[in-house]
Amino acid sequence: MSRPPRVPRSDLNERQQAYVQHFLTCKNRTEAARRAGYAKPEACGTRLYQNPKIFAAITAGMARVADEVQVDQRYVLQKLIEQIDYNSDPTGDHGYRPSVVLKALELLGRHLAMFTDRAEVTMTGDVDIVSRLTAARDAMARYKREHDKEIH
Repeated sequence: MSRPPRVPRSDLNERQQAYVQHFLTCKNRTEAARRAGYAKPEACGTRLYQNPKIFAAITAGMARVADEVQVDQRYVLQKLIEQIDYNSDPTGDHGYRPSVVLKALELLGRHLAMFTDRAEVTMTGDVDIVSRLTAARDAMARYKREHDKEIH
C-alpha cells in the first residue's frame, strides 16, 4: 500500500494535518476525520473539508499526487479511449472484450455528464409558487399555535 503524500507544515494543527493526509488516502470526509482521531467524525468531516485552509491543503496534496504519477484528466481519458479501440476489434489478435468496452464507454459518458437524470416539469396556468408556499407556511404556523394552546 502506498503511503499518503506528506502535508507540508502550515497553519494547520497536527490533527488537521492528519485529516488532510487521511483524506488524500481515502477520499472520504467522515473516514478521514475518524482516522485523524476526531470524536464526532460525522459532524467534523464536512466542517473540516469546508475550512478554507484545510481545503487548500487537500487541493495542493491532490495536485502533488497527480504530478508525482503524471496523471491528469487528459491521460485518463486517452487511456479509456485506447481501451475502447483495443478491445472493440473482434478480428484482432487480442480478442473482443465487450465488457471492457462497455465499462470504458460508461466512464467516458459519466465524465461528460451524458447520463445525468433530468426531470422536465411543465406548469400551465397562473402558478405562483411563492404565494402558495407562504400560505402553507402560515397555515402550519396557525395550526401549531392552536395545537400549543390545547396542550397548555
